[in-house]
Amino acid sequence: MSSKTQLQINNFKLFFTILLLFFTIGQISSVIYVPALPYITKALRCSDSTIQWTVSIFMLGFAFSQFIYGPFSDNYGRKKTLMIGIFLGLIGSLFCIFTTTPIMLMIGRFIQGFGFGVGGALGYIVLRDLFIDTELARYGSILGMMAPLMVGIAPILGGYLQHLLGWRSIFVFLFVYGFILWVTIIFLFQETKHNVNKRKSSPLNTLNIFKSLLSNKIFLGYTLCNICAYGGFMAFYTLGPFLLTNIGISAVGTGWLVALLDLAIIVGSVVNIIFVRKIGINKMMFIGTMLMIFSGIVMLAADLLHFVNVIEIMLPAFTFALGAILIMCNAFSGAMTPFPEASGAAGGLLGGLQMLGGTLSSAAVAVFTTFDKEILLSSIYLILGVISILALKSLANPKINFEAKSLD
Repeated sequence: MSSKTQLQINNFKLFFTILLLFFTIGQISSVIYVPALPYITKALRCSDSTIQWTVSIFMLGFAFSQFIYGPFSDNYGRKKTLMIGIFLGLIGSLFCIFTTTPIMLMIGRFIQGFGFGVGGALGYIVLRDLFIDTELARYGSILGMMAPLMVGIAPILGGYLQHLLGWRSIFVFLFVYGFILWVTIIFLFQETKHNVNKRKSSPLNTLNIFKSLLSNKIFLGYTLCNICAYGGFMAFYTLGPFLLTNIGISAVGTGWLVALLDLAIIVGSVVNIIFVRKIGINKMMFIGTMLMIFSGIVMLAADLLHFVNVIEIMLPAFTFALGAILIMCNAFSGAMTPFPEASGAAGGLLGGLQMLGGTLSSAAVAVFTTFDKEILLSSIYLILGVISILALKSLANPKINFEAKSLD
């Protein structure tokens, strides 16, 4: 642990636990109700595509929040931003609990995504307050390894809640979890952003910083890789439950199978922790892109050969997740390290664009709902993998030596 961290955080273990809790609340919210999607469709008497849009709506709120929370936290501090975001997420959860129509559910999911998105927005930003370069990638990998232990339980828990108590109980759980976290942040979380400058809070200044970041090829290249990696996750979360239901898998079984993706995330994070210092972030990301492309090829070939079963669905999904986490663990470090004085804005923009990628991929599933589901998912995997390797090749300079830069 760096001396800087020791000076800023009195109890790093407690701090990291709280960081893990708020970092995962948005991810948990996005996947915990996945096993219940087919059942919500029946309960609200609507089409599959209508309920699939609730996934996209959640991600849209999540994505939009990233553009707000990052710069806001630069100006007013991480703690205050977390308190506001979690409170909004609680309001969204109440909408979902008492919903009676698909439209009301969409509104609730948007508010929930916008509110709980604060955890995803600030998780890596808080780490960036404390670490840089390979240390940032290392602790990011530790966070990326531990988070799936919690997120992986979410679809399993969601499946059991659906089976035992019905789908509304899932949103009751999210409300209780969010409320406990909100109280914990108020009383126990230590501020990591020092020397906050409220004079920099104008929207125009934030837009200028975003413009500078988007004109930087290094930031753009790593961000594009991150978008593609996350987009593949959301494509599976949107389409996977219906694929599994079609072959006779129950809500509980779907929850366990979806959790396998989190096992892939854990394995990928461990691999990254071990090897990132030895071979660097770009080589780790290259391996990740190859796994993404390979997963698409395997799934497409299996479907064309009419080999459709649980293995044909889950093995490529597991492989894609393994490659995607190698990209995500390193892309944020590559994108954010050069901009220490605008880490909140950089992290917010990175997170927002990542979530927009998830929104677009889940929306693509809803739009092309009449297509063969296996071919659609395998095509998404292939396209995202190819875009990632092109972005890494042409934009993210593998020989870059990170230097601190100011965007003011």
